[in-house]
Amino acid sequence: MAKRGPKPKPTKVLKLRGSWRAKLRKDYDIADKDKSEKPQMPSWLSKPAKNEWRKLLPKLYDLGILLKVDVVILSLLCNDIAEYKQNCQTIDGLKSPFIYQPSGRICKHPAFQLRDAAAERIRKLSSELGLSPTARASLTILPKEDKDPIAAKFFKEF
Repeated sequence: MAKRGPKPKPTKVLKLRGSWRAKLRKDYDIADKDKSEKPQMPSWLSKPAKNEWRKLLPKLYDLGILLKVDVVILSLLCNDIAEYKQNCQTIDGLKSPFIYQPSGRICKHPAFQLRDAAAERIRKLSSELGLSPTARASLTILPKEDKDPIAAKFFKEF
C-alpha cells in the first residue's frame, strides 16, 4: 500500500531553504549505525548480480540502514540491476527495435518490456533501501541509547 500525501523533503534541502520544519526533524546524519556484521553474499546470485552486490553493500552498510535481515531485498535489487543491464545490452545489439512475426504483424522486441519491468522493480526496491534522497528522508534511523548502569539498578526495562 502506498504512503499517503507528498513524499517528505530531505532534511538538508529543508535546511538550505531555511524551513522551520528542518528544526523539528531528528538529525539522521549523526545517528549511530548498528555495529552488526555485514550481510553475507548469497551463493545463488549470478556473476553480474554479485558485482552489483559488491558495489552496493558498502554504501548501504555505511548509511547504517542495512542489517543481516535485508539480504533478500538487496539480493533482489542486485538481480534486477543485472537483468536491466543485460536487457540494455540486448537492445543495443538489435538492428531494429521491431520483430516481424510470421503472421505479418509487427511488434516491439520483448527485451524492451523486460527492461522496463526491471527498471520499475529497481525503482521500488531502491526506495525501500533508501537509495534516493526522498527515500532517505522518510527513513527513521534512531541513535542507540546508552544505558546508564546506575539507572539500570533502579528501573526495569519493559
